[in-house]
Amino acid sequence: MSWEDLNKDNIEEVKQYYYEYIEDNKENNYVANLMTFEEFIEKELTKCNRCENIIEKNSEYCECCHDELFEI
Repeated sequence: MSWEDLNKDNIEEVKQYYYEYIEDNKENNYVANLMTFEEFIEKELTKCNRCENIIEKNSEYCECCHDELFEI
């Protein structure tokens, strides 16, 4: 995902992901070693392959789409 993908509809969700990243890493890293907001967006976030929702890069689909695709 890139900086240009941000808009008024998804900025709050992206900020929440970044806030969680800061909370999880602030005690284990020096502040200088933490990613900036722009770096975080580029390295850690992507969009769902199916619905374009914002997700972490280690996934291809958001929870809703994954459940729909792989239900038995």
